Amino acid sequence: MYFFDKNYRINQKLMVGGYLCLFITPTVIAQDADNQSEIEKVTEKWECKWCPYEEDAATQTKMEGGVGYVTNDSFKHGDYTGLYEKGAYLIGNMEYSSVDQEGDSMDAEIYDIGLESREIAASTKQGRGDVDLRYSELPKLNSDSASTPYQGRDNQTLPSNWVTAPNTQGMTELDNSLHQVDISTQRRTFSLGADYHQTKSLSYGLSFQRDTKEGYRSMGLEIGRFGAGIGSAILAVPVDYQTDQGQVRISYNKARWQARLSYEFSNFKNNVDSVSWDNAFSGPAGVTEGQASLEPDNTMQQFTLSGGYNFSQSTQATALLSVGQLEQNDDFLPYEVNGSVSALPRTSLDGKVNTFTGNLAVNSRLTDNFDLLAQYRQNEQDNDTPRATYDYVVNDDPAAPSTARTNIPYSFRQREILVEGRYRLQRPHNFTLGYAYDNNDRTFQEVETTEQNTIWGTYRNQVSQKWDWYLRLEANERTGDEYTQITEPGFPNENDLLRKYNMADRDRGQAVFAVSYIPKPVLQISFYADYANDDYSNSEVGLKESEQTNYAIDLQYSITQALTFNIDYTVTYIDSEQAGTTWTAKNDDTVNVAHLGLIYQMMQNKLKLGFDYSYADSDGDISVTTVSSAEPFPTLTSTRQTFKIYGDYNLSERSVLHVQYRYENYNESNWAIDGVTPDTINNVLTMGEVSPDYNIGVFDVSFRYAF
Repeated sequence: MYFFDKNYRINQKLMVGGYLCLFITPTVIAQDADNQSEIEKVTEKWECKWCPYEEDAATQTKMEGGVGYVTNDSFKHGDYTGLYEKGAYLIGNMEYSSVDQEGDSMDAEIYDIGLESREIAASTKQGRGDVDLRYSELPKLNSDSASTPYQGRDNQTLPSNWVTAPNTQGMTELDNSLHQVDISTQRRTFSLGADYHQTKSLSYGLSFQRDTKEGYRSMGLEIGRFGAGIGSAILAVPVDYQTDQGQVRISYNKARWQARLSYEFSNFKNNVDSVSWDNAFSGPAGVTEGQASLEPDNTMQQFTLSGGYNFSQSTQATALLSVGQLEQNDDFLPYEVNGSVSALPRTSLDGKVNTFTGNLAVNSRLTDNFDLLAQYRQNEQDNDTPRATYDYVVNDDPAAPSTARTNIPYSFRQREILVEGRYRLQRPHNFTLGYAYDNNDRTFQEVETTEQNTIWGTYRNQVSQKWDWYLRLEANERTGDEYTQITEPGFPNENDLLRKYNMADRDRGQAVFAVSYIPKPVLQISFYADYANDDYSNSEVGLKESEQTNYAIDLQYSITQALTFNIDYTVTYIDSEQAGTTWTAKNDDTVNVAHLGLIYQMMQNKLKLGFDYSYADSDGDISVTTVSSAEPFPTLTSTRQTFKIYGDYNLSERSVLHVQYRYENYNESNWAIDGVTPDTINNVLTMGEVSPDYNIGVFDVSFRYAF
């Protein structure tokens, strides 16, 4: 707060960079000025007494440079981080910001420049225009323990001396032909956005983003048919995607209403549209090669009109209307590649799906204590893909009987009505009660129409400034028309008792409870719990029940002014039960996550020491009961422990020396791949992967400087 002499008054207020700047002149001079020229002489000498910067642009730069070292190789450790190779790496980070008195600004950021998870961003605001530019990379490292005898990318071949056999044990050249292949991808994203503000009310904008993704993923592929020597192989299939997305928009804002019109598009291109591979097995007779299509190119375009209107300070309405179209028209592959090829009824799918989205909401404060929200939403997909009957060959085996099947253009329309009231009973008590009705109509599916009724209520009580608590209860019931099997030509027969979980009758209950307690300013404690249960009581075959429970506790404590302590723990239980005609299966998953952190300020805040420990584990149990056996599968487990010790030493007001050491231990057990070599399964040529298991240390030394 500033105190002024009675002979001074505030002449002008100006917000600059978030600061209130006061321009002051003597009242005597201002009152004695008899004409405009004398006033101008006075005002020319005005100065900002408490502005954070002068007329020149205020800039701030933070830079960090250094070197890090990884103690050993670990593919799994580099997942999303890029830290997977033993050796040194560059540490390079930078933040720059600049703003002048006119409000023009420029910002730039660089993170992890020395890693494959790097990110670069820059934005500027100059006059009426804004520009934003970003680039990032992200590695996804799945496995470096996979091996295969196949060579090539989209056309994968076996060695010239390969010996085919009825089963994997008879492939005598398998061990000699194996070579390692990384199952990983690298994503690169480039985005550019710009806005131009013609007036305070009218603005235009455009944005563009390109994502590329390259690498390999695993894919299981089959040749032949059951009963005639079917053989499968897991291959490293190439990934080479490019996705372009863009938007053009115009916005208009007035005091009481706002409107926006936009056009959006998306274009996905797969540079590898199919994969072919040699048959490693000796059967079926005459079948030497297989072929499979990969993700097809597709496009999307959409127009959206949205807006809002303020009827009064207490009542507002918002609306959205969107129409679009999805298209996919890649050429079909032939029915098979090993014999005579019959003609396809069409050369391509010529797939078209028209979309519609509508949303209307009104929010009103009817009284000082009561708010009401009413909303209607509608979402449609109208599939206009032409239909044809395809007489296709099973798994490239020309001796297999062909199966005629007609493609099915699924469509749906979903409508929802929602009403929610919020009531404040005095200050500490807040109630919410809501109801939603959902109607979903489908075509070419077992249940034509489903209806959902949902009711929920919440209560929040701020008992005092020290603690408050929150409770939410929700109940949902979904019912549908009679379940009827699809009778379209070639549609596979299903068990008459099967009920697909997304259309089956279901009762759902949910509860959430949270409490926060602050007994003193230096101590904060919070607890959270939620429970959800889905009951499919009318399903004899299919998902019968699922249940999820979460508990979390968090504690933050400033032991002294220099020492801060925090700890949090979360546990999640996920259980489900499903049934077949002669078996039942139960899945029980448990996930534990804990974290402990300490920060200690020493030497009059010149030195900061920190310690972090985090622990996470998961267990997954699958038990199957059949008429002949009740043997459970082995437990799926994963455990990660991370220790981090770091220190920041302030060399000056602007410079800091940062030192950090992080140690991580990870162990995973997966019975689906552990101990399964390429020839373990008779009719499946696997990649012999093993679960990741590593101990790794990362040491960083860097210098940070701000100016």
